Amino acid sequence: MRYKLMRGVREWFDKKKFIEIETPFLVSAPSPESQIFPVKTDSGFLITSPEFQMKRLLVGGFERIFQLARCFRRDEIGAKHNPEFTLLEWYRSWVTLEVLMNDVEQLVMYLKKMIEEENFFNHIPSPPWPRVKVRDLFKKHLGIELEGSETADQLIEKAKISGLGKLFYKSTNPSKLTKSLAYEQIFYQLWNKIENEISSSTPLFVYEWPLILPSLARKSYEDSKFVDRVELYVKGMELANGFCELTDFTEQRLRF
Repeated sequence: MRYKLMRGVREWFDKKKFIEIETPFLVSAPSPESQIFPVKTDSGFLITSPEFQMKRLLVGGFERIFQLARCFRRDEIGAKHNPEFTLLEWYRSWVTLEVLMNDVEQLVMYLKKMIEEENFFNHIPSPPWPRVKVRDLFKKHLGIELEGSETADQLIEKAKISGLGKLFYKSTNPSKLTKSLAYEQIFYQLWNKIENEISSSTPLFVYEWPLILPSLARKSYEDSKFVDRVELYVKGMELANGFCELTDFTEQRLRF
């Protein structure tokens, strides 16, 4: 089944005129993400994803590229995670977030046909799959009006008004963290409750995340306090994420 899936992935991207590429697995600097712990070697770091290496090719003029990359993340061990795993990553220029979501749907349905005799994908519904904004999930499941521009302290206050103050009884004092890390910590404590609520919805695209969270994503044209980023959830587990790239270097420097 794994062989059929891998072959199907390559066939689908080939039909869409993508180029399969290969980038280094051993790099001089790790991905600077607070929640991901890289594997350090005597010569550098093993990649946690091929993102930055692939983007060099993207900037160099390769407009449609994909890779089945071997990735490594220390301390990710459990029923759903492994320190070493295979990650499918792809990039295409000049398209919207809507096109990216369509890509995911089409790829999955193509793979379903590849191995339908295995009865593996029979429970997956036909597209289009539900698409919902992050702020709508906060309103529906937590009773919180997410504005995208509030501070960590303001988000805590909103949670307390909604009867969720006990979540932060033992949490780190936001004043001891940077603005973005404090917000991230509070946000994801609330988001964990939402993940439990959407565990029966499958599959589900969640898009337009608060501006302060994804530092490399472009602002949404609909609301500049949110960004064009999407995550795909299946039975409460995030299986994919993507975003429209921020290309304004002035805005990028401000976020860093």
